[in-house]
Amino acid sequence: MSKKTPTVVEALIDSSSEVTHEATLEVTEEAAPAPEPVSHNPTLIVWPTDIWGLTKDVKAAIIAATSRINGQADKKALLDATLAIALGHLASKYQSDTESRAVQIAKDARDAVVEPTQDTLF
Repeated sequence: MSKKTPTVVEALIDSSSEVTHEATLEVTEEAAPAPEPVSHNPTLIVWPTDIWGLTKDVKAAIIAATSRINGQADKKALLDATLAIALGHLASKYQSDTESRAVQIAKDARDAVVEPTQDTLF
């Protein structure tokens, strides 16, 4: 029994996996399981609520790109790889920003001026 080379998405989920260049170009009919069934019709897709409007352009770009795949496996593989890289960038950027934010909060707390209270004034 041979070991299956993980897809890029599987490798991102399991960080212990090794991904080769060939794995990023692998064409597969297997898709990652969706939390709920998702329609092929973009008007019927139920997206998460976005109160900040953060994902408006991303959703539009995804719908535009998926409409151009036209059942071609190489185009699907390209979009899968692109989305996997985007998810990797998201995780990396989030980690970096979280660390920077924690440092800034600690610095602000350290540099904060402590206002005297009423009992220490007299």
